[in-house]
Order: sequence, then C-alpha cells, then structure tokens
Amino acid sequence: MSDRNYIFKRQSTFIYKLIPLISIILIPLSSCSIEPTNKYQSDKLTNSLDDNLNLLNQNIEKLPENKEQLFIRSRINLYLENYTKSISDLNIVLKKDPRNKQYLFQKGLAYEELGDYRRAIIEYSKAILLDRNNEKYLFYRGDNYLRLNNYQMALKDFKKVVKINPKEFHSYYNMGQIYFIQKEFKQAIIAYVNALKIRPNSAQVHNNKGVVNYHLGNYPEANKNFNIAIKYSSNNGKFFYNRSKNNFKLNKLKNSCKDLKKSRLLGYEITQNTYRKICLYK
Repeated sequence: MSDRNYIFKRQSTFIYKLIPLISIILIPLSSCSIEPTNKYQSDKLTNSLDDNLNLLNQNIEKLPENKEQLFIRSRINLYLENYTKSISDLNIVLKKDPRNKQYLFQKGLAYEELGDYRRAIIEYSKAILLDRNNEKYLFYRGDNYLRLNNYQMALKDFKKVVKINPKEFHSYYNMGQIYFIQKEFKQAIIAYVNALKIRPNSAQVHNNKGVVNYHLGNYPEANKNFNIAIKYSSNNGKFFYNRSKNNFKLNKLKNSCKDLKKSRLLGYEITQNTYRKICLYK
C-alpha cells in the first residue's frame, strides 16, 4: 500500500471566497457592501461577476482611495482566479490599513492559489498575530505548512485548531495523515478516531484507519475498517484494492481476488504483477 494516502483538502480551495459574491451590490460613487440580495433592490445588481467587476472598476476610477471597493474588487478577482490583480488591490489597502486581519488573510489566500505557500504562510502569520485564536487562519496556515511537508509546524497549527474547536473534522483528519506519513501509527489511529466522532460516516477516514491497522499488522481490524468504508462508498476502487491486499494477508485468496477485480472495474489501476500475485496465486 502507498505510504501516503492522499491528503484530504477542504471541500473547496476557498471556504472564505465562497461567500456569495453574487450578492455584492455596486452603488456608483458609494461604498460597496456584501449583503443578501433579498434585502436590497438595485437595478445595478446583475448575476454576472464580470458585470459587477466592470461597475466596480468604474466606481474606483471615480473614488480610487475607497478601501471598501478596492477590497471587494480584490475578492471578486480572487474568485475569478485573477490572483495577481487581487494582490495588487490588497497591497494598496494594506498601505492604508496595515493591521487589517481580513486584508492579510485574503492576501494569503491569493498567494496560496498562486502556489507560493511560503508567502501565504507569511500573510497568514501576520493575520494570526492580530487574532491568535482564529481557527480559520490557523487551519489555512497549517494547511500550507502541510503542502510544504513541514509536518511539525502543520501539526502545531492543527492542534491549536482542535483546542479552540474540538469539532473541527479536517484538522483531526490532517493530523492523522501527518502521523501516518511519520509512521506514528498509534497517534494516527487516535486522530482518526477523533475525526470519526465528528463524522462517523466518513468513508475516507474509515479507509485510512484501515490502512494504518494494515501497517500495524492488525489485519482483522483493518478488514472491519475497509468493510465500513466500502459500505459508505461502494464505488471507490481504492477501497476495494486496499481490502484486497488486506484479505491476501489474511489468506482469504478468493475474497482478495474478487476485491481486486472489483477495483479494476471501478477504474483503479492495477499492475499486471499485482493481478498475477493475487488472482493467479496458488
């Protein structure tokens, strides 16, 4: 089995940027606001972010010093994946308000999307200095440390997150992944158990727990884990592959071959050598 099951990432690259930007109401020559659309009526409101961006550009030409409009434009550009433009606007507003944690955090998001994780960490760290118990800022910084394989720093941030919010599933998950990569298998099991207390139906966590038990040589328990994972996600070829290898260790050769064939049917790539070893084993 792979020594590194793919690291779980949050559902979207940006939790933060998914705040409905369609609800931005652009009012010429005034500040911009982000509010639910049902609270306001405006003939300037459209369903197109590009149209809103064009309106906002016109407003900023008339009021180039307006921080609120520059910040909202940076958010729209972030959403539209215009990351350098987003950073450019954020640099302007940060000159006016260098201790604004929202500006710093958003700048970190933009650098993260550009793949500059070190710069992202710098911006997240500045935001954290202004709000040391902000679980979102800590999680994002930890996630970027994880991207850089700086596991100790990532662990420190994820531990802080779950201390602030013991129900934060993704931090427990990533802690489990880090412990697994570092071959601290017992610690990985503890992290996954905590994750399952929050999301007991997570097929991926049950699978990962099975992988850890496999590496511990606890094959019967691993099989239980893989069975549950497949129960919750019966179309995942990786799970069948993992159970196949575990059944092979249990000398359940027919079950092992059956799972391997199912894994192939579901599109998981199996080498010919692996297939011969398991399904042609005598």
